[in-house]
Amino acid sequence: MKKIGFVFLMLFCISMGVSAQLLWKISGKGLTKPSYVFGTHHLVSAGQLPIYDAVVKQALLADVFLGEVNMQEPNMQQILMQHAQMDQNLNDLVSEEAYAMLVKTFQESVGVPLNQVSRMKPMMLMSLFLVLDQMKQTGQSNLKSIDQLLQERAVQQKIPVYGLETISEQAALLFDSMRLERQAELLVRTLGDLPTMRNEQSALLKAYLEGDLEALSKMADVSQSGMTPQEMKLLNNQRNRKWMQRIPEYMASGSCFIAVGSLHLTGEAGLLKQLKQQGYRVEAAAL
Repeated sequence: MKKIGFVFLMLFCISMGVSAQLLWKISGKGLTKPSYVFGTHHLVSAGQLPIYDAVVKQALLADVFLGEVNMQEPNMQQILMQHAQMDQNLNDLVSEEAYAMLVKTFQESVGVPLNQVSRMKPMMLMSLFLVLDQMKQTGQSNLKSIDQLLQERAVQQKIPVYGLETISEQAALLFDSMRLERQAELLVRTLGDLPTMRNEQSALLKAYLEGDLEALSKMADVSQSGMTPQEMKLLNNQRNRKWMQRIPEYMASGSCFIAVGSLHLTGEAGLLKQLKQQGYRVEAAAL
């Protein structure tokens, strides 16, 4: 798993699978109604997830829907692009050899001329490539994430939707928290070995659909990811702690359905552990 980079883990800060480990019930500590937390996968479509309909049904029973961000936030695309663009070209950040490899890889694998997007930050290019490559590998013409689909259904049912962080906060984390040179290094490392990257994607997807949280956590281990401990802490742990300052208030007001990337649920700093430490009862939900 040595090629998994920052953005891939960001996109995979994701879900579980066909067992009830995907969906967890939260009760106790004076809650008048139970809430539910669901691990999502930002590169998996609804059709790939066997329990999707059951998850939607549970989500639509909630009083409030909480996502990582509110995808209905005004000017979402403009905010993302403001953070994703840079004042220099990608070829200023990598060697001639590495740039030639990236040009070839983008054109041959996903049909994107790199010179048309070369002023996007490397982490944005990584995100773009991973989504387009996943669509090509799975034969999908439009990949709409489970997060987005669930939020759209909540809006249709007039369920209030809130984000645990703003679009600007998430974009700053993804595109601004690393030096551009470090972003470029991870981009070259990841796309320089496509067979390995795709094998790792397949392994992660398999673990996700099987609901194997332990396997997911091991695959994203800091020592194997190419990320530093500080980068991994910023990606997951610090955000989890910040979210846990907000989640209890929402749950106290009624039933919440919380949809966040599944890696945010796992480990000692994961939401499941933190909820238990705060005195809530957390158990696998029956579907």
